[in-house]
Amino acid sequence: MTQTFPLPKMTRKSLTLSVTHNANFKSRLMTFRPPTPSPGLIRALAPINRWLMLGGIPGLRSIPGLGSVPGVRGTMNIPELDFPTADQQRLAASVNETTAAFITPNHPEFLTDWLLDKEVLSRAAPLAACWATHDIVNGLGPAMQKFWLKNNLIAQIPGAGGQAGKDYSVSCARRGNGVLLHPEGLVGWHGDYIGSLFSGAAEMALETARRISEAGQTRLVYIAPVVWKLFFTKDVTRGLHKELSYIENDLSLPKRHDIADPATRLYHVYDALLARDEIKWQVHPTDAPYFERLAVLEERLGEQLEVRLRDVSAINVKDVARSQLLRCAARWLRSCDKSDPAADEVRQVTKVLTRLGRLRPEFYRSDMMSQEHVAENMKRVRGDYCRRGRRNSVHNLIPIPVGPRRAVIRVPEHLEVSLSVDQTASVLTERLRERMQDCLDDINVQQAGRQKSLPHFPNPFL
Repeated sequence: MTQTFPLPKMTRKSLTLSVTHNANFKSRLMTFRPPTPSPGLIRALAPINRWLMLGGIPGLRSIPGLGSVPGVRGTMNIPELDFPTADQQRLAASVNETTAAFITPNHPEFLTDWLLDKEVLSRAAPLAACWATHDIVNGLGPAMQKFWLKNNLIAQIPGAGGQAGKDYSVSCARRGNGVLLHPEGLVGWHGDYIGSLFSGAAEMALETARRISEAGQTRLVYIAPVVWKLFFTKDVTRGLHKELSYIENDLSLPKRHDIADPATRLYHVYDALLARDEIKWQVHPTDAPYFERLAVLEERLGEQLEVRLRDVSAINVKDVARSQLLRCAARWLRSCDKSDPAADEVRQVTKVLTRLGRLRPEFYRSDMMSQEHVAENMKRVRGDYCRRGRRNSVHNLIPIPVGPRRAVIRVPEHLEVSLSVDQTASVLTERLRERMQDCLDDINVQQAGRQKSLPHFPNPFL
């Protein structure tokens, strides 16, 4: 016997309001509005960011009990900030009234990125504009949009709509305020590795140099890298296990409380999740090492995505790199008919391939893994897989760490940009990545002694 339930009555007025609301939201989300920076607001938020969000309230943080409250201890629990005066001065020399500079930090962690960016800028370039995703700047309602615009945030509108943001960036850089953007794109959750960079910073820097030259000016144009790394300041093994227990429970994975090593326990989480994907996409599981199995699954999904794109679009995807294939899919999905069944197929395969690609063998080549390595992988898993419920939603927006940390911030030498024939966007971008990776490697070497007494674990992914 089939039981039926009456549907709520949809009046013409309520339908009109619903359609209008959706239309207004989409229009606001995809429409670029130039920032309206408020120097007073930006200055007022600097100490709030430093104490409430990063390092905690001096004095109160050390009080037992009270010091464990996130706002008191600092939401991101970073009481130590290692940012030498020489590095601050180097950045200030790159971003001032005589230059046009594009500031390019690495991007290993969500939310902490924005908070550390603002702390760095407060010391060297307080009026710099900052790029952010359009769903953050435009997607949280009119009041929050106004707040972000007053903080000089540039909404990154997908596709052709992003040109207005680039034009604003060039103008802002020419005024000497500087522009900050993350050339790695989305957060990677890999603290020891600078991923492939997008060329946007180099392209805007070259465009800025061109406009300055056409105007008969002599302002210097720089790409100014900033590199930071987070280190736990104590043994956080217990906290790592506690979060791993939550992940296992939330994802209905085997409980591995018997494993004392959090890196090995983390590996079993990844192994079980990969096995689920292998079964879903009809790839026979084997006993091969993790990254060999991952490569087989990615190859199968890449072939499926290539076939789907070839069938539904005029895009030539033959023999393109995996990253380029995903970009082709993203472009097609933005312009396709959303009711087309093929769109769901392309979207699903693209989503899985993107998720699988967030963990690469080049991230962890050493025989040992640090506490930081385990922690960043847990955050990656939670962001990619733990999506149900308010608790996960809040955590993925504010990924609270499992213990206190020290942020080590360094500013390598800037790249000077000119219109010479050997300075293409691709060449500049590769030089930028090399410089950032060298700086990150130096940070790890310099901090090795301080971290030696803290736990390290055999790398189970090798």
